[in-house]
Amino acid sequence: MKKALFIIAIAALAAITPSCVNDDTDFSKVIADNDSVTIRTISIDDSPTIDSAEVIPTSESDIYYDDYIENQSLERVVNITLSDADASVSGDQSRCAITHEGAHVKVYITGKKVLLKMSGATANGSITVYGDNKFGIMLCGAQIHNPHGAAINCQNKKRMYVVLQDGSVNKLSDGSSYQDIEGEAQKGTLFSEGKIIISGKGLLQVEGNARNGIATDDYLRIRPGVHTSITTSVGHGIKANDGVMIDGGVHNIVTRGNGARGIRCESLVTVKSGRTTVITSGASIIEDADTTSAACIKADGTLVVSGGALRLKSTGEGGKGINVAGNYTQTGGSVTVVTLGDNVLSSAKGVKTDNELHISGGTFYSYSVKSYAVDAIIVPYKGYKKLLKAKRYYIVEF
Repeated sequence: MKKALFIIAIAALAAITPSCVNDDTDFSKVIADNDSVTIRTISIDDSPTIDSAEVIPTSESDIYYDDYIENQSLERVVNITLSDADASVSGDQSRCAITHEGAHVKVYITGKKVLLKMSGATANGSITVYGDNKFGIMLCGAQIHNPHGAAINCQNKKRMYVVLQDGSVNKLSDGSSYQDIEGEAQKGTLFSEGKIIISGKGLLQVEGNARNGIATDDYLRIRPGVHTSITTSVGHGIKANDGVMIDGGVHNIVTRGNGARGIRCESLVTVKSGRTTVITSGASIIEDADTTSAACIKADGTLVVSGGALRLKSTGEGGKGINVAGNYTQTGGSVTVVTLGDNVLSSAKGVKTDNELHISGGTFYSYSVKSYAVDAIIVPYKGYKKLLKAKRYYIVEF
């Protein structure tokens, strides 16, 4: 494992007090001077936040034009109401075919502009969607528990717009084991083969008992105004292959599994606005002779923070706050990382990158009880107001 390379400009070095350079420093006074009890004890926060203004693309040539439901015309509305033993269906079914066994509903999308409006509650139900057209699911106070698999299972590889009705409280949960269906992946409580776009001013609670909370084989975008609460016992909170984009909202992710990540992405992760809190408590594990540690954010690509508040705490053995293969880049916002775990199979580092750490705006705080606060190639900062650094402590303020 490479050592951290602290490349700091001469001006930056002059701003560091001698006590903050010594790895053996007693940080009690530094912590007292720079942190509040609230920051040091990161916890779930459901209070509202103010999102940055959202710019919705108006040109169809924009690569993300289709991510916005405002640019769609989902006028074929189908109403699906669930109960413990049954499901009732009404509305325009001209572009879809629907079957159900009890409260387990299968929808075959056969045309464009379909919006499924889900309501009701079931302790033994699900919705599975097939087809080749993008579509929407509006959750109107829906509560769906599937004892044997995903609550929402989208086998359609096109965009799925998940819309939370304003003011609604929606809950999705799975059981402790899955009954797998041949040829169909079910990688989490809310799963899609295609892109997932979540919008609306409602609450989405996702509970993953056997696998991941929210999973997509493409990318996930969460828009401003959305409020999510994701808890998992075994898997990751969010698992995405091609990207995770948090554009705003309030998000609380708690994972308890060994080796589990709050956000796991095989590509780019971006945070633009809102407040995202991730807490992991799992320990490191050995799989196929490789050590896998829990982490609040694990990305194979780059993590980019341009705004909002990112609050990360990992308490398990070897747990990381941020673990990225690419660069960590921050141009704004507030990032707080605390790791409290021991070092046994892995080192409990605050921020670990295989490349560079760039900070040019906002505030950055990382603290690790037993290991490095930052393990990265640190690119020199310019224009900061405060820089405090040591092995287990790192603060930058602009």
